[in-house]
Parts: sequence; structure tokens; C-alpha cells
Amino acid sequence: MINFYELDFRRVAIHQIAPKSDGMEHGSVIPDRNLVHLSEEVINVIKERLAKSTDKVSKAFVLEIENYAGGSFFSHVFKMKKKDNNEFIEISVEIAELLASSQTKNTIPGGYLIIIEAYTKTEEAVYIAVKAEFQLALRYEVHEQKSTIQLLDDIFLSNSAKFYKIGVIYERSVPEQEFSYPNNEFGCYLFDAQFAPDSKPADYFYKDFLGFTADSNSKIQSLRFFKQTENFIHNYIPEFNEKNNMLTVLKQEFSSNDEPLLNPIDFANSYIHNEDVRDSYFNEVATYIPEIVVKDTSLIRSQLEKKKLSFANKVTITAPEKTFDFSVKFIKSKEEADEIEWTNGDFTVVLISGKPIIE
Repeated sequence: MINFYELDFRRVAIHQIAPKSDGMEHGSVIPDRNLVHLSEEVINVIKERLAKSTDKVSKAFVLEIENYAGGSFFSHVFKMKKKDNNEFIEISVEIAELLASSQTKNTIPGGYLIIIEAYTKTEEAVYIAVKAEFQLALRYEVHEQKSTIQLLDDIFLSNSAKFYKIGVIYERSVPEQEFSYPNNEFGCYLFDAQFAPDSKPADYFYKDFLGFTADSNSKIQSLRFFKQTENFIHNYIPEFNEKNNMLTVLKQEFSSNDEPLLNPIDFANSYIHNEDVRDSYFNEVATYIPEIVVKDTSLIRSQLEKKKLSFANKVTITAPEKTFDFSVKFIKSKEEADEIEWTNGDFTVVLISGKPIIE
């Protein structure tokens, strides 16, 4: 991964992105056709934000460049290196227009797009696109013996990473022979602060704007395989014990199985015995997941380590997955209740209204 602290920032452009409004097809650009001059202090702050984003395992991803045709983000930055300042600015405006055109929903906020051209110590080019959303802040001021609090509504790139996304394309110092062009010569990286384990990176930014693909990212594909299969089991396996067994097997595929690769089709053939349900899994889940998934539990580790049952009235039972079945026992009949060894008082009997739902 790139050491952002060691980069030499050569040129920076910034443009405002207005969000889509009613009657418009997408967002729009308010361009600034001047290079931005940054103080050393500001450069250090930006480098710190970039470096910290790399450390957030659940928010940062090494992806691959998928769209490198004319008009793509890659095609724009690829030609920046040999352009003069005026041409650099014009290309940065085109990149801003590409971002604006990808913002086709009113719910996508505006902000600033910062385009940074930087170089490593060995003169490999690094192009960084930062979308920083507007934030509200208050500032205390004393002016002419009057104390006031000013409302600032255009703060951006604050210490709160929640409000920005970062895309990076960089020249590799040594070509990667196992990749095809352009990924053999260029690497790419995404940081999306709003990515969460039960969601995915924002398509409009990493796919539509940057032209990146997550198909080869093991963290994201492992998460996708796990969550989509888990949801399928909840929806298609109604019987409690069978559902419980299926969810246990799914977790074991990630936590206990030493095989480094996962195959959704093999999973279905091995564990889904009802032919109709299996066909539904092929059509609704396996089709949208790569045939081979490299196992990476970074984004699902907490879900693998615990088991949770929910009941009515917001009652839940949570315990470590490995010891849940040993620690919790369900009494389903009078006969089972009669078998309790009451002389052993090292337990608690709790009567919960409703049937459990596995989560």
C-alpha cells in the first residue's frame, strides 16, 4: 500500500459538486479553473487523513481497474502526467463532471472533489480523488468585545472520516505479471467511510465514477457470500432446527474449514438438499457471486464469533458461537423439563414468551 506521508504533492485542483435536484438527470459541477496552492500545514493534514484511511481495515479496499476506456476516470488521470497546468485543470474539470454525472439520486450529497497529483520518491505518479461532503460546525469568536458563535456550513475534510470517500490510482514500481492491463501497471485503492458490514461500498463512487471493480477483493466477496447466503437461509429454510444447522455450517465454512477458497455452487450442492430450494439459491445468490471466493473473514469476524437468538418484546440471547449450544438449552416439552437435574443448581431456568429467531 502507498505511504501517503512520503508523497510529493505536485498539483491540486478542487471543484464543487452540487447534488442532483428535481428535474435534473444528475448532479452538476461548479468548477474552479485555478490550481490550488496548499501550505505545508494543509498538505500534512491531508496526508494524515489519507494515511489514517488506509488503517481502517473495514473501510479500505484494494480493488481492480475495470473501466479504462475513453472518458473513464483512469483514461483522464492516465494523460495528466504529461500535461501542462492549464490542461491539468481542464482534465480535472472533466473528472468532476464524471463524478457529477454518476450522482443520479437526490439522496447523494454534494461536496468538494479534490484531485491531487502526487509522486513517490522514485517518481511513480499517484492520482488521488477525494470527495469531501459539506459539514456543519460552530466557531466561537470574539470581535470588537462581542462574543459570538458563527455557523460554518461549508466545512470539509474534517477529522471525522464519515464525510469523505477516496479513490486512488497509482503507477506500480514493478509490473505485476499475474494481472492484465491496466492492472499489471497500475494499482487502485478505495476508502469509503460509510461502508458497513451489512452494506457495500457506494456503487456510484467506486464503480460508476472511478470505474473500479470489487470482484477480486476477498474481503468484500467473502462478506457478500456470507450475508447473501445467510439471508437466503432465513428466507427459505422455515424449520428451526434445519435453519440452525444450516447457519452453523455456513459459519464453519469460514471459521473451521481450512480450505482457503469457497465456492457457492459447491456449498449449495453439499448442504441444500431440497432441489427447488437449491435452484433458487443458484438463481438468487450464486449467480451474483464469483465462482471462486478467496476466504477473508475481516468484515464478518464478529458475526462468526457469536450467536444470537431473538424473541418477542426485544428479548435476545447472545453467546459465543463455539459454546452457545453447550451454554443454552431449549426445553420444548414437559418430558424434557422433568429430566432436569434440579439437585445441580448451577443453572438458571428462564421462560421466554415466543419462538426464537436465529440471527
